[in-house]
Amino acid sequence: MIRRRRREVSPSPRQLRREEPRPRGPDRTGCRPRHTARSGPDRRRRFAPPGRTLSSAGSLVLAALVFFAGAPAGAAGEGFAEAEDLRPSPAHGQSARAVVQIMSRHHYRKVPLDDRFGSRILDRYLEIFDPGRSVFLASDIDEFEVYRPRMDDSLRRGRLEPAFEILKRYRQRTAERAEFASGLAGRKFDFTREEALEIDRSDTPWARSPEALDEHWRRRVKNDFLELELAGHETEAIPEALRARYARMVRRVFQIDADDVLQYFLNAYTQSVDPHSSYFSPRASENFRIRMSLSLEGIGAALQTVGEHTVVRRIVPGGPADRSGQLGIDDRIVGVRQDAERDVTDIVSWRLEDVVNLIRGPKGSTVHLRVLPAGALSGAPRTISLVRDRIELADQSASRRITESRASDGSIVRIGIIDVPSFYLDLAGRSTGRKNYRSASRDVRRLIGELRTEGIDGLIVDLSDNQGGSLDEALLVAGLFIETGPVVQIRKSSGHLEVRWDQDPSTVWDGPLGVLVNRGSASASEIFAGAIQDYRRGVVIGARTFGKGTVQNLIEVPTHRGVGRLKLTVAQYFRVNGEGVQRLGVEPDVVLAYAQGEDQGGEEDLETALPWARVKAASSWEAEEWNEAAMDLIRERSRERLNEDDGPFRLLREEFENRIRRSEASTLTLHRERRREAHTANEREQLRLIRSLSGLASDDGGPGEGSSSFRELRDEILLEEAARVLADFISHRVYPEPGRARN
Repeated sequence: MIRRRRREVSPSPRQLRREEPRPRGPDRTGCRPRHTARSGPDRRRRFAPPGRTLSSAGSLVLAALVFFAGAPAGAAGEGFAEAEDLRPSPAHGQSARAVVQIMSRHHYRKVPLDDRFGSRILDRYLEIFDPGRSVFLASDIDEFEVYRPRMDDSLRRGRLEPAFEILKRYRQRTAERAEFASGLAGRKFDFTREEALEIDRSDTPWARSPEALDEHWRRRVKNDFLELELAGHETEAIPEALRARYARMVRRVFQIDADDVLQYFLNAYTQSVDPHSSYFSPRASENFRIRMSLSLEGIGAALQTVGEHTVVRRIVPGGPADRSGQLGIDDRIVGVRQDAERDVTDIVSWRLEDVVNLIRGPKGSTVHLRVLPAGALSGAPRTISLVRDRIELADQSASRRITESRASDGSIVRIGIIDVPSFYLDLAGRSTGRKNYRSASRDVRRLIGELRTEGIDGLIVDLSDNQGGSLDEALLVAGLFIETGPVVQIRKSSGHLEVRWDQDPSTVWDGPLGVLVNRGSASASEIFAGAIQDYRRGVVIGARTFGKGTVQNLIEVPTHRGVGRLKLTVAQYFRVNGEGVQRLGVEPDVVLAYAQGEDQGGEEDLETALPWARVKAASSWEAEEWNEAAMDLIRERSRERLNEDDGPFRLLREEFENRIRRSEASTLTLHRERRREAHTANEREQLRLIRSLSGLASDDGGPGEGSSSFRELRDEILLEEAARVLADFISHRVYPEPGRARN
């Protein structure tokens, strides 16, 4: 089996003018407000509020900014001043008018800002704060209706009072709910009753009175109590811990400042146009600049607040979290302890900035994290220890390996694998003439040379979870494999169609080529995979890609506190055959059955995604000739392996079906024993799958020290199957000339 760790990486938009991160779909927890928060140099450490509508490209970038740097700070909440009475300044109005003008004139989708569209903005703004309909009352919503017919005029004229009034009411209702919850925290709950907490309340009618919300909040507090109890907290200490949690909930809402309100209101507007256009306040823009620093100190993870939990959204390749293999995507961090401390600090319901202050620290120091694994609804968290380190962004660069794979005819084929985590580019280094500036194309060229020297029969470019990056770098990498010709077509808002070419007639690798993609492959990855497929230069393997077929620019927006930025969708790109990538993605030549099961969370699931379109095929390109009958046989051989009763893909499908079943649950039991049994059963099932995949024979205890996680094992299996597909591609002589493409 190929042993390697799947790189979970943040988008690498070092090219500000063509930044293409992959968006994430909304997390509809319903019973808890969703929050997207930031960290940065602002010593006031204000909180940024929730937003399902911010869960696409804009919010993901904000989440990805939270890399750890600096020394630990004190406990959360120390030294906070009471927030001022919120009101917009004339400068905020000017910024709003500027954003509206830019959007109206330069956005790819021409959407009139009229009464109908203003109504959508109001609905989206309300969802930002209360997606689970558990805070606002129906009477509040009725009062807000007066804003609906004039929402468009308010934005156009920079009159932001509606946004601020809604936020003030949210503050009031949050304080009322927290007071009610705190009063219940010390109650003796009956955990033998058959009752459940409703998870998704997005379609629940707004409550007509505070009393109408009380039952939901009673169950919510009961659930919070049960979670802490199952996590090992002393029963006597839980009421005080919950009261502190609800107090933090109120405090972080009251720490929202005027810049925050402007940002969320403008994002309710921009993301009602399309999911990848977002406004960044000056503080968020500064975080974006920090995100592109050359190095950072910490554990190498990017976090986001979802509901009341701090969730891992990215693992930086080469960082402490990545090297340990103990922290995974979507894991929830519920507690933090410094090496010199005895007690673990409960961080549930903390602001993200405060969590970061506890986790970050100098190189060589140790931090201990209590973590609930992804998919675990409750139960006892595990404790992991990580030694902070300096994280070089160079660690995110392309890497190589060689494996030997057996083709269906029994022949052994040497396959080179180049893992490209993103299409990165050090613009500053290139612009200043630095000799060894980092770029994906330069690194891939070098790695191909090394693999050729060691001797390989075929090459796989692994774009799994590659979320894009520099468009220019994607073109240059494609040029390493094809002769001169068009690579992508870009249609601008004016309707003008620009064809981007590979101008270099030489190739670095003209032998058999495979491209591995999955649902996490987006933007520039789709441009590269689509070009390779259109030219039939290689075989694309895996799952349908994400389907992000748009291009964004960053535009500066001057404000009274610095420069904000508007990330604006300005173009749509198309393959050289004229097909659009938007919504549909790139369909592989050889589909891996397990990967089909992961066909969720793509561009088409984003509410305001642009529609699919197509244009005329580009001129001056020609697809390679290959043997279609041989390709059909290769697909059949792969299907046979994927459907083996005792093969690894059966286990992958089992895990996926279990995960989907858990995620589709609409309620959460509040019966203590049933909850504990469900958690234990889930843990046992996950352990069984990991042992089966890794070949561990032990029947007791967990996986051994340094053993792979399920995600790592899954990725190894997918890559191993891709290598076998390419081995068959070579042995069946798909190209007229054995062993290589026709050039």
